[in-house]
Amino acid sequence: MDAIAIIKIARQTHVIWAEYFEKYPATKDYEEYKYIGNAKFHREYIEDYDKVIAEIEQLQAELALTKEHIKAAIDDLPECPDSAKEYLEHALKGK
Repeated sequence: MDAIAIIKIARQTHVIWAEYFEKYPATKDYEEYKYIGNAKFHREYIEDYDKVIAEIEQLQAELALTKEHIKAAIDDLPECPDSAKEYLEHALKGK
């Protein structure tokens, strides 16, 4: 499972809680349940998850572009020593 899928699962739990609290707002009578938050608390977490997902997607796009540049560099360096090509291929694998 990739990172975004894991984050989306965690995000969904906050969606469920937010919708619950929007339908059944907590009152002062529910003081013992304050540790589970309220609709606003869970909506803020949802926003944070959305920001994290967007940032990861941006980083994944940048990584894909970087890999394309590395592949192009390997192809454009026919006279490059094998050790340099190995270094670039190693970088391409993310190691």
